[in-house]
Amino acid sequence: MTKLISIVGATAFRAAAFLRHSMPPANIELVKADADDTAPLRQAFRGADIVFGMTQANMMAKEQDPTRNEEYEHGKAIIDSVISEGVNSLVFSTLDSMNTDSGGKYPGVKHFESKYKAGPPEENLSKVREVSGGYYEAQEIVSALTEATGIPARYVQLPYEYLGVEEAVQMFKGIDAFGSFNGRAELLSATSLLTTSSPPLSNSGRTADGPVPPSRQKLN
Repeated sequence: MTKLISIVGATAFRAAAFLRHSMPPANIELVKADADDTAPLRQAFRGADIVFGMTQANMMAKEQDPTRNEEYEHGKAIIDSVISEGVNSLVFSTLDSMNTDSGGKYPGVKHFESKYKAGPPEENLSKVREVSGGYYEAQEIVSALTEATGIPARYVQLPYEYLGVEEAVQMFKGIDAFGSFNGRAELLSATSLLTTSSPPLSNSGRTADGPVPPSRQKLN
């Protein structure tokens, strides 16, 4: 059975890696869209069986509009467009609330909160599966990098304050203390999603506006 998958953020490393390893270029169609404008976003999702949605964290940027939460707006726009087009399944790259997981100790990890708050409303979900590529310790990553490149690598931990950005400092301290996803380990592998099906997300009546280029690809 051929499935049409729309991928938001095809130029980002996660989506690009998926495309590079899963699909011959002949089966990929690039579609320009913008998460600040839901009309082309809905067009990019039209007829898709699955949408992979992700938003771009911007915590290192020096120029940000303090009156907007762009990542939340973009995530909400993606989800509303998926619902509007009746897409069967959404794979949404999201995070837990670090504020909640840390009991309020690390409330300043804005991009965690944005991704968490942008998630689909419960009334639109027929089935939810948490999926992860896995948990990897720093030494495991160093070993994999050394093996893949043939260049010896080593891990040296520096004080988190060296990052110079309070949001990043709180993020790493929170992960160090509480783990990613609060240490939950009962997550499925991403490939298992392609073997399951579910009814379309229902229309919530919500509207949103919220620049991410999607691509569409067909899987046999």
